[in-house]
Amino acid sequence: IYVTKWAYNLMIAYSLLLISGGLIFLIAIWIGGLGEAEYPILTYATERLEEHYFVSFADDAYFYFENLVTLLVKGGLLIVAQIFFLNSLFSFIGNLLKSHYAAIVVTCIIVIAGYALGNHYITMASSVYNPFIYLDTWNIVDGWKSIEADNGHVNVRNGVLLFFISGSLLFGLGFLGRRKVTRRQYFKLKKA
Repeated sequence: IYVTKWAYNLMIAYSLLLISGGLIFLIAIWIGGLGEAEYPILTYATERLEEHYFVSFADDAYFYFENLVTLLVKGGLLIVAQIFFLNSLFSFIGNLLKSHYAAIVVTCIIVIAGYALGNHYITMASSVYNPFIYLDTWNIVDGWKSIEADNGHVNVRNGVLLFFISGSLLFGLGFLGRRKVTRRQYFKLKKA
């Protein structure tokens, strides 16, 4: 039951993402056209890795220009990983609680509190391991979050890895910690 519930929630979330993303894309094309895929977007970095980086003395940071398609692909990957993590968190909490609505409320509280605390203590060296700071999708993709954290490891690659690893751990813990169903509960569930 746990695996099918988790898969169903994940399928619904990805379907809604695909539908809403497709509608936004179609509306954007209708309003402003397709645009230029090679349009340069400013991307921040905490250290100079190549010779085409520029220096921002005001922000004490380096920056460079990356094309729009690359940033959109990175953002899309990060969003897919975020949904995987949030679905695993919701399913894990839902497995611990009996009420579906209580699981929604507790998951929302944990996500909001984790995001607020993660961004309040962002300069800690361990902030790179906090999955909630990676929920700020565009600031992760354009590198600004690494400037705020003063840590070059706060980036898209580490965010995607952290979301998939922690989401898999939450899924595994929920799968291992599932409640045993008594015979009476099984028949009651079967009738429903």
